[in-house]
Amino acid sequence: MTKFRRIREVCIALLMFVCSLAVAQSPEDGIPLIMQIIIVATIVKGMGTLSYYALMARHMVGGRLLLFKGIILLDIGMLFMTVDDVPMIYLVMYLAIGNLFSGAMDILRALEARRMESAWRLRMASGIANVITGVACLFCLGRPNLLVYIYAAGLFYSACLRLISAFRRTAIIYIA
Repeated sequence: MTKFRRIREVCIALLMFVCSLAVAQSPEDGIPLIMQIIIVATIVKGMGTLSYYALMARHMVGGRLLLFKGIILLDIGMLFMTVDDVPMIYLVMYLAIGNLFSGAMDILRALEARRMESAWRLRMASGIANVITGVACLFCLGRPNLLVYIYAAGLFYSACLRLISAFRRTAIIYIA
């Protein structure tokens, strides 16, 4: 990981810490704040993916997949931005499905890394935490304050993992 990328990861982790504290401080206003965080995150990620496609990935094998990913993320962000009064059930379903899918993918990647005798424990812990968060979101359908605390805890945990990965030494593989 380059120094610029490490600095960027630390800044993103600090921003995630601030957002998790802001969400946890006001559970009564937490649902609209969570929606704003999701909107900003998906739009920024979509625009970043599209700019990466325009600069680099269009010349790569499988680069078109990044184009589609960027367009879909940007569309999801714009969709959530245009909807004013989103029922809480949609937010809970978005969080639950997103966390369950992300957790399942992390667990599968960790199992693959374990078979290849690579570092897998941190990714497995992240996957298990995402699955637990997704299941917890499904069980708090009637309690919006609990949903806010679950989201804040998940955001805090993701920020901690991002900080750990930013300060972890990376192996450099030289091919002779």
